[in-house]
Amino acid sequence: MTIQLNNVTEIKKEMKTQDNCGTATPVFILFEGEEVPTDSDYSDEYYFYNHDEQSKFKDEQEVLDDMIENKVFDNDSDEKKELQQYIKDEEWYSFSSHDSVIDCGYNKIHYLMKFTFKQFFFTKKSAEAYLKENSHHFWHPRIVCESLWRNEEMKTIRNLLLEE
Repeated sequence: MTIQLNNVTEIKKEMKTQDNCGTATPVFILFEGEEVPTDSDYSDEYYFYNHDEQSKFKDEQEVLDDMIENKVFDNDSDEKKELQQYIKDEEWYSFSSHDSVIDCGYNKIHYLMKFTFKQFFFTKKSAEAYLKENSHHFWHPRIVCESLWRNEEMKTIRNLLLEE
């Protein structure tokens, strides 16, 4: 792996010159997000999943496009026009509960994002380089700046890196 910050001098220089994101002792943490299914009462976020095709669709328009591509109905059918009208009028419940949507195996899945810790970095540059080289391992990565406030052990290590 080629991380640009490969020695203590470079790490120290980057730590002193990087944006501290408004905190005295910044560190950068890589989190990975996971879509956890939930009830619609708890989240407005959703996607459609088709179990037959094992495909995921981000919104109603993608579902409709897939149905047209798979020739579920004729291009000028009443069902297609009805579904298009639901999308235009933002009648999401009417769309997802329509018989042809259900019969074709599309299920609306509501979800919450659950983020879990993956890696810790002293510099944002290093965190971004790591993510760039390992992006194939992550679906929903997020780099977050955190403070070492009241974490004396980590502040001591950080200060040792910054010493002249």
